[in-house]
Amino acid sequence: MKQLDTIQANKEGDPIKSPQPFQLNKKRLFLLLALGLLFMSLLGLLFNRTYVSTKESYMGAEMDAFESKIYTTLELYENFSDFIFEEHINQDDVLALVEQGVFGTEDEQNAARRMLFSELSETYDAVLNYDFRQLHFHTREGDSFLRFHAPELYGDSLMDIRDSIRMANTEERFVFGFEEGRIFNGYRFVYPLHRNGRHLGSVEVSISMGSLVQMIGSLYPDDVLTFVIREDIVRDTVFESEQTNYSTAPFFPGYALDEGISSQSERCVCDTAFSMNCSVIETIVSDNEELTGEGASFNRLTTQNGQDVLVNFLSVTNLSDQHVAYLIGMHEIEDGSVFGHYHLNRDLALLALFFSFYAYSIFMYERKQKQLGILANTDQLTGLFNRHYMMKQLEDNRQKGSGFKQPAILILLDIDRFKRINDEFGHQTGDAVLSETGALLHKLAGSHGTAARWGGEEFVLYLPGYAKAEGTAFAEQVRSAIETHAYSKGLSVTASIGVSSTEDPDTPHIDALVQRADHKMYEAKEAGRNLVKA
Repeated sequence: MKQLDTIQANKEGDPIKSPQPFQLNKKRLFLLLALGLLFMSLLGLLFNRTYVSTKESYMGAEMDAFESKIYTTLELYENFSDFIFEEHINQDDVLALVEQGVFGTEDEQNAARRMLFSELSETYDAVLNYDFRQLHFHTREGDSFLRFHAPELYGDSLMDIRDSIRMANTEERFVFGFEEGRIFNGYRFVYPLHRNGRHLGSVEVSISMGSLVQMIGSLYPDDVLTFVIREDIVRDTVFESEQTNYSTAPFFPGYALDEGISSQSERCVCDTAFSMNCSVIETIVSDNEELTGEGASFNRLTTQNGQDVLVNFLSVTNLSDQHVAYLIGMHEIEDGSVFGHYHLNRDLALLALFFSFYAYSIFMYERKQKQLGILANTDQLTGLFNRHYMMKQLEDNRQKGSGFKQPAILILLDIDRFKRINDEFGHQTGDAVLSETGALLHKLAGSHGTAARWGGEEFVLYLPGYAKAEGTAFAEQVRSAIETHAYSKGLSVTASIGVSSTEDPDTPHIDALVQRADHKMYEAKEAGRNLVKA
C-alpha cells in the first residue's frame, strides 16, 4: 500500500501526465503476487509430500513393529515346544506306546492310549502352565489317536482338515503354522514320530491365539488386542458341538470372535471399558472393504475422544498361505494431534516413539529369551545341562563337511541296574541317585568340560582339548568316584562307561562320535559292568 501512495504522489507532482508508470507497477505487483502464491503452493506441496512420505514410512514401521511382536513371541514358543518334544515326547518309552497304539489290535490300542495319557499327564499339566493349549497324537494315516484336552474324542480323520497333520505325515517333517482345529484354533507345532526308522505318526504341541494375545498383552501393556476368524472357516472345520464357542463379530462382517479369547484377555477391544473401540474398528473396516476383502495386512490412524489411535490389522494365514483371520492391535499415540493438524514435528515424535518401542521390544525379547533358554537347556531333576544343550556344544566343534575343529572326548555313562533301584527302593530314591550323580559329575567336570544328563539314567561328559589317553584316564576317575561315593540310604552305585574321541578314525561326524561312545558303553555292560571301555 505504501508503494501505491508513492506512485500516486509522483503522479500528482509529475508534469508529464502519463498513467503508464502506474500501469507497469500494477502488473509487476500482480506478477509478484502470482509468483508468491506459486512459491507457497510449491512449498506447501513439498511439505505435504514430506508429510505423506514420513507418515507412510511411520505407518509401515509401525506395522513391521506389530508383526515383530507377534513373530518374536511365536519364536519363543517354538523354542520351548522343541524342548518339550525332545525331552518328554521323543523318548523310547513314549514312542513304544505310540507304536503299540498305531499297529496293535483294538484292545492294544486302547491300552496304549490309556498308558500314554498316564505317562504324559504331568507333562501336559506343566505345559498348560506355560500357556500351551493342547497335546495331540495322530496316527500316520492322519487319524486322531489321543487328545489330552479331550481324551474321549479320537479316531476322527484329520488328514483332509488339518494341513499340518497331512504334511507332517506325508512328508515326515516338522510343520509350524496357524490352523483352525476341530476344537481349538492356534499355532501348531507338529512333529513326525519315528521309532527304529519306522514312521509311527505325529504329535502336536500348540498354543491358542488366546495364549498369544495374553502373552503380548503382558509384554506390551499399552496394546489392546483382539482376534477375529472367518466364519466360513469355523463352520467348515470346528465340531458342531464346539461352534458355540464362537460368536459373530459385531464390528467385522463375515468374521467371528473366539469367546475363549474374549474371556481370557483382560483388555479385549470389545470389553465394556473399551466399548468405543468396537465402533472405531467397525468404521475402519467399512472404509477399507477392498483391503479386508483381499485379506491384506494394513493399518490406519484414527481419532477417539480427541486422542489419535493407531489400529493394525495383521493378516493371519494358514499353511496354504490363505488368509483366514485377523489379529487386530490398537494403541494410543500420545502426540497424535500433531498428525491430525499436519504439523511436521509429529514425524519426529512418532519416530522417537517407534524407536523407543523397538528398544523396549528388544529388551523384553532378550529377557524372555534368557528365561526360556535356561529352561530349554537345563534338566530340572539334576540341574545339569540337557541333551539339547550338549548337542549344540558338539555342533560348535564341528567343521564344515566332516571332522572337528579340535580334539575332544565324549564320555557316555549309564548307571548300572538302575531299574532295580527304582523297583526295590522306589522312584523317589531313584531320583535321588540321579540327582547325586549329576552333582558329582558337575563337580568332576569343573573347568575341564561340560556334564549333561543324556536321558533316563544316562549321563554324558564332553571334554574339549583332551586326547584319547587323557580322556580315558578321566573316565576311569569318574567311574571310581561313582563307585566310592556315599549315596543316600547306603546304596552301592556303579556305572558302565563308554569313551569316544574325535581322533578315532571312525568318528568323522557328531552322530558317529555319539554312536561309538554308546557302543563302548554297552561293551562295558556286557563285560560285567562298572567298567570303562574306549
